[in-house]
Amino acid sequence: VTTELDGYHGDTSATFVIGDAAPHARALVELARAHVSHVGRPQTGHRLRVGMAFTVEPMINAGTSATRTDADGWTVRTVDGALSAQFEHTLLIGPHGPEIMTLLA
Repeated sequence: VTTELDGYHGDTSATFVIGDAAPHARALVELARAHVSHVGRPQTGHRLRVGMAFTVEPMINAGTSATRTDADGWTVRTVDGALSAQFEHTLLIGPHGPEIMTLLA
């Protein structure tokens, strides 16, 4: 879902199982929703400062971790065609700490 207001664009995404998916496919989607491991080593990388925004986009695959990007330059698929689930959140570093901008109420 994408929206525009006063010249600003924003979007949110969620993954939904459509149709009669197998139990292992539903379990993969739930696992991806629950597991967001985004860690780094202390004192390395970029220092997060107020006003910075970034995304966390975990992708959990039932098969290999190898992926390919379609010709549209956006769609990512597993090389082996196995089931995959991906979620995205946008975080903003605010004056009082991080805020999850895409969290559904």
